[in-house]
Amino acid sequence: YLGTGLGQWRGGPDFLSGSRLELLIEEWQVAWNPLVEARLIELAADGSTLPDAALARLRREEAALGLDGRGHSAGAAVRLLVRACLVGLHERLPQLLALVARHLAADPELDSVSDCAHQLLGLWRARAPLGVQDNAGVRALLLRAWSASLALLPGLAAVKAEQEGDGVRNLVALRAIRTALAAPASAQDGEQEAGQEAGQEGGPDRAQASALDDAWHAALARLADGAGPGIALAAGALLFLDGAADEARLAAVLAARFGPGADAAEAVRALGGLMAAAPELLLTRPGLQADLDRIMEGWDDATFLHYLPDLRLAFAGLKPQETARLATALAQTHAGLDDALSTVHYGVSEEDMGAGAALQAALADCLQRDGLGGWMAVAP
Repeated sequence: YLGTGLGQWRGGPDFLSGSRLELLIEEWQVAWNPLVEARLIELAADGSTLPDAALARLRREEAALGLDGRGHSAGAAVRLLVRACLVGLHERLPQLLALVARHLAADPELDSVSDCAHQLLGLWRARAPLGVQDNAGVRALLLRAWSASLALLPGLAAVKAEQEGDGVRNLVALRAIRTALAAPASAQDGEQEAGQEAGQEGGPDRAQASALDDAWHAALARLADGAGPGIALAAGALLFLDGAADEARLAAVLAARFGPGADAAEAVRALGGLMAAAPELLLTRPGLQADLDRIMEGWDDATFLHYLPDLRLAFAGLKPQETARLATALAQTHAGLDDALSTVHYGVSEEDMGAGAALQAALADCLQRDGLGGWMAVAP
């Protein structure tokens, strides 16, 4: 934190990002050199001990928070809180908790508030190693961040097409937070004293968990009915995964985006939202596969080529085995296609594929112009 150069973190739990928290051991590379001593001499102006110097830097960062365009950024404020816990400046926690609370009350950006909630969840999960297991304010602030996120969710109904990806990622992140909040403490960290801590830092009681679920599912239902294609389908899929909507409700959301007469652009956006939020639905539900196959079958070559980059991006999150399984399932619905796809061409590049597709489209135009469009019919 002070940049002395004495030690470099190499691996282990990353408390700042809230990742790999299941790891128990940190790895550091430590080496003394004259630059370390020079840096310590420089830091002496901030205090006579390392904690004093660290506290001075933290206070400067607090003061600068509102001067660099992040005056209402809850995400930026909570990073100071996590950093203070990580370096051991626990005496500053009351002021930092109040600082984050003020930023949460004024932050109008869902991205920032969702990031704040995610980081608070990481801090709460790592409360024992970070020494805040006795501070009830951390969990209270997490619940406040969750409520602030829910209050901002209706804004996703008005996001532009190019912002739908960020919106879906926020929905997925908030679902993870909702799951963590609703789970009992023993299911989250396996502590022996989970029952003792339940009144302070553990999971909420049943009534509180039910209220959390009701608010979350009500927000998702509004988005499923009134948001753009990507957000709507992602919200509908998450409702289905949570058991808050049956298959008929999911089918209605799907029909609006993939049903007869569906717009190609909206279908591609909806597919992107579905694959980002719940790709397992496309892999496991034959009806959804059939709907997607049916709408693409109605596209002409120009439409397919236009949306091909977006389609590839939507499917990029699948593992190779999942891609192969989905391709096989779709190919089996078309006579002869399964055998054709099993042939591997190792000498064809992406540019070759693009040039071939363009040549095929030009040839089709020529045949149509000369009255020979029937020649393009696929033999049964």
